[in-house]
Amino acid sequence: TNTVSGAMPLTLPDTTTTNTSIYGNVYGSGGSANFLGSGTSTTYGTKTTYIPYSVRRSDYYASYWIKGKPPTFGLIETEIKAETRKLIGTNKGVIAYAIVAKSPAFYADIFKGDILLKIGNVDIYDFKTYMNALGKYGGQKVDVHIYRDGKVIVKNIQFNKRH
Repeated sequence: TNTVSGAMPLTLPDTTTTNTSIYGNVYGSGGSANFLGSGTSTTYGTKTTYIPYSVRRSDYYASYWIKGKPPTFGLIETEIKAETRKLIGTNKGVIAYAIVAKSPAFYADIFKGDILLKIGNVDIYDFKTYMNALGKYGGQKVDVHIYRDGKVIVKNIQFNKRH
């Protein structure tokens, strides 16, 4: 959300018409004469004026969800930033970005912001190792290691079968 300002050019026709009248007398050896005349001159052009504007913008996002098959675990992950890795003292882990309601992760009280370190005997470093662990342990009961509030917590969780 922000405000965008600027000036928009507006070009309009600029037409000028001039009317000229002339009259006079002429005297000569053969006599005199009177004359009378008129003329019109039109100049065609354009004139540009700049109109200031200010627009208040709002950004909106929409997501659409459909009911699908139950997730194997129900944790949607995101990568850990380097400064967080340094703070927790390991390169292992992915952050729980979201927890799917009524999923194994939900019922195991895993929360958004928890750091998933290990599933079974698979150390989790990134999305690829996370997905490999889900493939390996789908439908099984397995120990899941998470980091929360400076402590490693181990939970034994029954995963749904992979679809």
